[in-house]
Amino acid sequence: MVTMPTVKMTAQLSKGAGNRSSMVKRTLFSSLALGAVLLFVLTACSSPTAAPAPTSAPSTGTVEIRVTDAPPQGVTKVMIAATSIEAQRSNAQGESGWVTIVENPPVFDLVAVTGLEQVLGSDKLSEGSYGQVRLQIKSVTVTLQGKDMQASVPGDKLRVVGGFQVDAGKTTVLTLDFDADKSVVIAGPNVQFKPVVKLLTQQPTDKPEPPKKSASVPTSTYPMIVTDFLGRSVQIPQKPTRIVSVHPTSTEMLYRVGGTAVGRDTSSRYPQDVNSLPAVGSAYALNTEAIAALKPDLIIIEAITQARLLSSLEKLGAPVLAVRAASLDDVTKGLALVGKVVDSNKAAADAASGIQSRIDAAKKLVTKQSSLIILISDADRNIYAAKTESYPGTLAALLGQKNLAASLPESGPYPGFALFTGEQALASKPDLILTISPAPAPAPKLSAMLPQVPGFNQLDAVKNQRVKEIDPVLFLQAQGPRIEEAVEQMAQILKESAP
Repeated sequence: MVTMPTVKMTAQLSKGAGNRSSMVKRTLFSSLALGAVLLFVLTACSSPTAAPAPTSAPSTGTVEIRVTDAPPQGVTKVMIAATSIEAQRSNAQGESGWVTIVENPPVFDLVAVTGLEQVLGSDKLSEGSYGQVRLQIKSVTVTLQGKDMQASVPGDKLRVVGGFQVDAGKTTVLTLDFDADKSVVIAGPNVQFKPVVKLLTQQPTDKPEPPKKSASVPTSTYPMIVTDFLGRSVQIPQKPTRIVSVHPTSTEMLYRVGGTAVGRDTSSRYPQDVNSLPAVGSAYALNTEAIAALKPDLIIIEAITQARLLSSLEKLGAPVLAVRAASLDDVTKGLALVGKVVDSNKAAADAASGIQSRIDAAKKLVTKQSSLIILISDADRNIYAAKTESYPGTLAALLGQKNLAASLPESGPYPGFALFTGEQALASKPDLILTISPAPAPAPKLSAMLPQVPGFNQLDAVKNQRVKEIDPVLFLQAQGPRIEEAVEQMAQILKESAP
């Protein structure tokens, strides 16, 4: 009796070295021990032609298909539905010589298989050489900022060119290696799936390695008790489905982990989806009746600025959870807390990892230490400098900069800032000045006012135009998961403007 070789088809997703973005890898382990970079071609739909019947019963081997992935920022699901996975003989031309490895593979989520391998199926193939593999795609659904979006695909067949060998009685594992950041293209309101992929192969073997397993991600169980950023024990009786978020920090954390809200404060404007939600007042003057009308089962607040509102919100009967984003550590822990409460632990972990990767990349842009001050002005034109404990101060510290206001006593209306006079400015002699101007136009920018302010106007940094505005939203009003963008902006300024 003739022994048939086995072909295992697996899709694998893994991270690529040296790339700030994670690599989405769909792995088809073939038994060759080489990983050649391969081209992909998406073609129009046409039916495969069956390989001609052999004159004698061939020996076969097993081919197994696996999948693995890590998604672009903000994407919490990439659901791929396919009708089949096929392979073509090396000497075949056009549509001839195609054979099916997996018919109707299971729908798989590229995000859910981050760091592990999910087997899509396997089958027996005739021994010999094969030149390419293709996946017939039915649909791709991407979940971005909590919203499901149908991605357009330029053709329904993903063809990956690259040879692999099938030996009698042995198993070949093939790996489709996707680059997720390049495969999922977000263009305004539209999402496209343009797979960038290579085929990795291994030599046929009697005992292939089992699929990779990632560290298990905990699943939230209810009821639960968590400790929030005010040190309070908060009981969450069931998974929240009607969340009201009343601060930009809490709103951005909630949506970054894939959650959604039914109401928001007027300052919460990111992501774009929240702008269609009913507003319940400003972050500092909430309308509790409007909140109650939304029948919330969870209210999320910001710990530093909204603690005084706690007693009035608790009277509404829903759990109140306080988060904070005064530092990178706060952001990471806040994402984990919100993710746990809304049963989105994996998305929270992925978000924290992505933020850290972008910050690490931004740090590499800064090659020297500069002395700096970060300034803001109040309505009375008093000027304040950010201490290290302030949010922008912590970001400067992340980039290894010397904050000349670090030792000053805190004062004024801005948490973590200190009153900073012209005399103090003259004594400090900063290399660089960063300014925050919260007031909208036509109010003048603080950077434009400093040349007229006594003391400040004598600084070399002012005279030599080393005064740079930084985004008041990122650095003051919406502290949170977009900390990565704030660090990147500051790093770019330091790279271009520091003496």
